[in-house]
Amino acid sequence: MIEKPKKSGYAALKQLAKASFKSGAEPANAKPRVHGTADSGRKTGVYASQHSTDASVGLRAKPVRREQNLEQDPPGKQMGVQRLTIDESADGQRIDNYLLRVLKGVPRSLVYRILRSGEVRINSGRAKPEQRVNSGDIVRVPPIRVGESVAKAPEQEKIDWLRTQVLADERDMLVLNKPSGLASHGGSGISFGAIEAMRVLYPDDALELAHRLDRDTSGLLLIARKRSALLKLQNLMRAGEMRKTYLALALGNPEKDRFDCKLSLKKYDLAGGERIVKVDENGKPSLTYFKVIERFPLANACLLEVMLGTGRTHQIRVHAQACGLPLAGDEKYHQGVDHKPLAKFGLKRLFLHAHALRWREEGVERTFKAELPPELLAVLKAMREAGLQPTYKLNPPTSPA
Repeated sequence: MIEKPKKSGYAALKQLAKASFKSGAEPANAKPRVHGTADSGRKTGVYASQHSTDASVGLRAKPVRREQNLEQDPPGKQMGVQRLTIDESADGQRIDNYLLRVLKGVPRSLVYRILRSGEVRINSGRAKPEQRVNSGDIVRVPPIRVGESVAKAPEQEKIDWLRTQVLADERDMLVLNKPSGLASHGGSGISFGAIEAMRVLYPDDALELAHRLDRDTSGLLLIARKRSALLKLQNLMRAGEMRKTYLALALGNPEKDRFDCKLSLKKYDLAGGERIVKVDENGKPSLTYFKVIERFPLANACLLEVMLGTGRTHQIRVHAQACGLPLAGDEKYHQGVDHKPLAKFGLKRLFLHAHALRWREEGVERTFKAELPPELLAVLKAMREAGLQPTYKLNPPTSPA
């Protein structure tokens, strides 16, 4: 049983996040399942166990089940072939997002496995993860067996703590101040994320992530409460009408106070499912704006205000590293940089925080802000008290003009 943290605020949430994920970790003596060739006379289906978000193959497929019975299937029970009819509420939605919503309790990694293997069909044709569905389409889902405790939520009292981090509770959306260490969604190696937690808090809403934050990044996360709101927010982002501003501590001392990075980025999938992003001229065009807020020359560090011109995976971290300014605490893109000098000031995480979101909606400007969490403020305070005063300090960061 996970003990209730004695701390409050971000410290408690961080403890909650770590405990939640550890509870779904793979046991040391667990053995992966393999294709059931020894019982080839039976039909095979995909099995998802409690202790792994990876899919493997189980046996004994059962007859076709109807969509409305998905949530009624008891733990560990086989769900046979399903044929789902797309209604107007899902019109235009990506097939991967649609399946993640309707296949309750099925791990994200399993959904993508059956998509990539071609087992999911749309109107008899093989579906691709990025393919969009239309009203009236027939989606065929292969047999799936769900383990007894797939994606179980932490205790309700722990989940309730996240409610204190909801900065805005509006009719169409929620604005969550996500702590570092809590993934945006469950996935490989993670049984529970922010969206799963919020669905526990708001069980009557069809909650969907409007965008994502890296697990180690804290700050503003938009969650749509219905399909129309999701499309509206995503259209604003695609059109470049939503301004996102981050605060980051970088290692290095740039010559200019303002500079841009326009290097193209490309995603690569490594062995084991890890994803990494690299600068690649054949990648997607990417644009990041950097502005120096404070300089700490003795620590060879600077506090940056970062504004996104595009929204690529790991964009800020990779662009900062490419500019010779790797982010403090970034273990993924450190490129051999020694982070130990900052550790003595209490830095135990990636120093990257989604600080502000701003857009115009029906002529009204919408602005949301989340100040730096206590653990990051403490790092800056410790640096200053140690005599590493900034050479100058501009006005507090503001949303981009």
